[in-house]
Amino acid sequence: MFHALYDFPGTIARVFMVYGPAQQDHTKLLPYVIESALRDDPPDITSGRRLIDWVYVDDVAYGLARMAVAPGVEGRSVDLGSGTLISTADLVNKVCTLAGSAIRPRFGSLPDRPLEPTRVANLEKTEQALGWAPTTSLEDGLRRTIDWHRDQVVSHATAR
Repeated sequence: MFHALYDFPGTIARVFMVYGPAQQDHTKLLPYVIESALRDDPPDITSGRRLIDWVYVDDVAYGLARMAVAPGVEGRSVDLGSGTLISTADLVNKVCTLAGSAIRPRFGSLPDRPLEPTRVANLEKTEQALGWAPTTSLEDGLRRTIDWHRDQVVSHATAR
């Protein structure tokens, strides 16, 4: 609207579910599951049916930087996501496996949030507009995130 009314050179980033190291809120899904897996403490999870487009934080940072310099994107919206959906159950199981944990998450022990939309990034439009696409696979991003959490556990234990 600001672009249309005031010729403001703004662009809207539609950022999907961002994950990565150093996430401050440990009640969020990935930090919670990773830390549970590292402690071998089964996490309480919803049904696991929700489908989510996860994107690694470094990819989002690069996408935002591209938005600042890409020509002709003023007044448009661009999607910064992976373009791929994964169920919460598949994601949680993948985290447990990558963390080397044999725990079995307690699916269905928390209620599903009602009316959660399923959205997936349209990368074709984003690539055309910005010349950007994510480069970090879900598995690589999860490994980096798990390694960061593992390092935090070790550094906290040695600091005591």
